[in-house]
Amino acid sequence: MKKTIFLALVVAATSFPASAQEFIKDVQITTDSATFSLKETPIEYRKSAYLYFVLKNLAEVVAVKIIPQDPQHQMSIRILPTPNIEVVDSLIRVDDGSYVGTIRFNDILSNPYSRMVLSTIINHKTVNKAIRLYPFIFPSLPDIEPSVEVYSGQEVKYAIPMANPYLIKPSNGWQKQGIVEYRVVVEETGPELILHVKRTGTVLLHVQIESYKPFLDKEGLLSYDVLDFHLNIRAVFSKVNYLNFDKQSYYFEPQGAKLISVKFDNNHNIRLNRTYRIEDQEKPGGRLIGELFTRAIIENQNKVVGSLRTYALHRVEEGYLYMKLGDETMFFTNFNILKKPEITRLMLLRKAQDWNASHIVYPGETLDLKFEGVGLESSTLKFSDGKYPAIVDTSRTSENVLYCSITIPVDVKERTIPITLNGHNTAFELLVKEYERPRPLDFVTLNYGGGNKVVNSEFFIKPALYDGEIGDLIIHFNEEAIDEGNKFYGIQYLEVEVRYWDKNKKLIESRTVEDIKIVPGESSVRHEGYSKANAANPMIRLNDIMVNKTHELRPWSRIELTIRHDKANYGGEGYSEHVQIYRSAKFTVAVEVSFPAGLLAKRLDEPGIGSLTGLSVASMAQVSFYKKNEINKLNPLSVGLGFIFLNAFSSLTRGGEDQGDIGMVSLIRFQPLHADSKVNFPLYAGLGYLFKSDSMFLLIGPGIQFNF
Repeated sequence: MKKTIFLALVVAATSFPASAQEFIKDVQITTDSATFSLKETPIEYRKSAYLYFVLKNLAEVVAVKIIPQDPQHQMSIRILPTPNIEVVDSLIRVDDGSYVGTIRFNDILSNPYSRMVLSTIINHKTVNKAIRLYPFIFPSLPDIEPSVEVYSGQEVKYAIPMANPYLIKPSNGWQKQGIVEYRVVVEETGPELILHVKRTGTVLLHVQIESYKPFLDKEGLLSYDVLDFHLNIRAVFSKVNYLNFDKQSYYFEPQGAKLISVKFDNNHNIRLNRTYRIEDQEKPGGRLIGELFTRAIIENQNKVVGSLRTYALHRVEEGYLYMKLGDETMFFTNFNILKKPEITRLMLLRKAQDWNASHIVYPGETLDLKFEGVGLESSTLKFSDGKYPAIVDTSRTSENVLYCSITIPVDVKERTIPITLNGHNTAFELLVKEYERPRPLDFVTLNYGGGNKVVNSEFFIKPALYDGEIGDLIIHFNEEAIDEGNKFYGIQYLEVEVRYWDKNKKLIESRTVEDIKIVPGESSVRHEGYSKANAANPMIRLNDIMVNKTHELRPWSRIELTIRHDKANYGGEGYSEHVQIYRSAKFTVAVEVSFPAGLLAKRLDEPGIGSLTGLSVASMAQVSFYKKNEINKLNPLSVGLGFIFLNAFSSLTRGGEDQGDIGMVSLIRFQPLHADSKVNFPLYAGLGYLFKSDSMFLLIGPGIQFNF
């Protein structure tokens, strides 16, 4: 009969006070079979709303949908990682204004106070919202044997082959149906049904399985009844009495070399200080399974204490065991005599990898384990005495192989996780090691006067130009950005290669800084686990390590940086980023001497269009302008100011007839050839003043220029 409790089911909005910080309207979790909503079907307990949802397994990946109060207002919402929730895909905004993502649950049933924490920024302040979670997982039961035959007076145990038996509630004492007394117990290996029949007869036993945590039934009421099943029990008479032993299984000691202390039901026909043969058949001549020596009676328990020697293996399903004095059968019973469980090999499996014999594990990872040995099917494994629970895969476990999965906590403090088998220490343990994976170099920034720039950003896809003097170049390693949430990379081993080049592409200086060890910062959960020995300063100033200082570099000098992982520490893996920074300039000033010839000079105090000059000499302070966003490329137009000696060689060209004159001139020059040519043929246009003629003049025409 179902038990229900009348707890109010209310919509989520009624449990949220109106506040400027209430930015969530609804939270939905979608599995592969259903969608659960905080707004539509919450469970209210102690005036707080819980988001109820049903999982199929403890590590299930589900979709999450966050609906904000104002879908039109775009905000940045994220799910904060917790020990029971791993963010698989971060939240993104979709067309209807909601935010969707995926998460994975990690053993969420073990935490009765599990929450999903949402974070956003409102009015420039970080606001967190905790959504209380109410997870449930239903057990399932395959078809079981509908008929069971037992002897009158016999007490037997049946393992209930249940999947997901996490929330099963054991029986409160014995329950009775007809001739059968029964109860459900929860052992480490799973739930078991204990039957005790005191007289002959048959009964159709109806067993109801309850959970200790209520769930929503089809009518929307809270119920504890998760499943039920029927067994047809047939109790038959035996001419000899059945003795119930205190344990269902004992471990085999070859040749009876070691005595095993046992307890079993008292009976008035039991003789003390006698040795009973235990054989596998009622008739004489059966196979010797063991010997039982009776020692004493425990009156207040109505039990007999004895010593058991084992000589052969036996399983309950192989048939009953018969206790004999000589060849006369006195009692019958049944229990397992199994090989002593032993682990001979441990293998690990990670996602997208093969099984390997390494015992190294890392914080926060979930992996599969395979134990090989004997007697494993009914054995119990514990990690650090149960501190770290494992999920046994009963569908693949056998006598010689046991499969399970385990999640290493992100905050694990031990360096070794010992493994016990049935409460006994084994020679096997998991070795906890910190991650040492190369992280993309997004935690490395450069600052040379324009703010911090991430080295692997698009900013450095092409050479960077900086106009002006570079006071210093600072390489900064952001320790807090290495480990993020539950994603760990560990210590980063780096090296930096620095080269200086002048404008003519000549190497000025080169140096490589090696053995740079950067430890993740205190925001990392694993910070205390990392070795700090020989950790490097997270900031490198080039002026501290280079002979040539950055402020001494001339325009169009180049700083070339290569920042890379030391691949020897990562098995040949790692990242490398190459950065080029030019000290740029908008213009350049140079003193030039040119020899303009054939210039058309027009004195403003004379009529006509002027006359052509002979070979002249010009000494100019020339201002040239660089092309924007190009490296060391001059515009063809430049402006000059200086002196010109017209017809400087007139005595050679005009038979001594002196036509020369000196003037001050301002020229605009158009230089069609490459600016770096030593000899060039520019075009000139300018205005000046002739000292000898005491007049202003204009000139235009070609010239010959020599650069030095």
